[in-house]
Amino acid sequence: MQLTTFSNRRKEDLNFSRIHLSKISSVFVLSLLNLFLFSQSLLGQEAGIISDSDPKQLIFVIQEPNQTTARIHFYELSDGDWVENLSSFLVSVGQTGMISSSLKREGDGKTPTGDYPVLRVFGYDENLISGFSYHRITKDDYWVDDVESKYYNLHIKKKPKTKQVHPLLRGDGFYRLMVVIEHNTASPEKGRGSMIFIHPWEELTKSTFGCIGMPYEKLKEMVLWLRYEKNPRIFISEGISEKSISP
Repeated sequence: MQLTTFSNRRKEDLNFSRIHLSKISSVFVLSLLNLFLFSQSLLGQEAGIISDSDPKQLIFVIQEPNQTTARIHFYELSDGDWVENLSSFLVSVGQTGMISSSLKREGDGKTPTGDYPVLRVFGYDENLISGFSYHRITKDDYWVDDVESKYYNLHIKKKPKTKQVHPLLRGDGFYRLMVVIEHNTASPEKGRGSMIFIHPWEELTKSTFGCIGMPYEKLKEMVLWLRYEKNPRIFISEGISEKSISP
């Protein structure tokens, strides 16, 4: 596989408006990387000054024109360059497209856009990841999407007494491996959306209810690529055209 690299350049080289944007998601990803590095430089984090807390793995999910699929890209910082070291591929997203995280609402069928830390992985098997927060799912694991519950959008051990609760251990293996997208998970606000995961989804011609779905083997490859010490983050974005950015 041919590797794509993107240098971790200094602020004066990061001219976002000079990038020729197109509908090709790989070009858009490079522009997002550019913007990400520019924001770091505004914080005084110029090239060569990388702190332990800075992300060194980035995942980009860029919506396709049909709105219910997206292309996912994987970048890792290596010797000062951002290297795309896993092949990109298509994934399924929400049945009604994407929406800003601040506008996401329970039951709207949309995938929330935004920038999220990758913190938690759940699965049915023994730990697949060394040094990462992995929770092995049992019959006692549930997730709540009842907007009236005090457990709204929380992972709960033991089934709570609430209207809307979902067992994570299912006979169809729906959650046999999943990454939590940390939308509305810290002090959840009622009604702002719940249970947003990256999970197995073999039929990419079908949209999800707001999650990101991908074939199990691709998801497993992604999970094995993740490294906790590299502080991975995921960027979810709607598609872009040249008209969307003024020079």
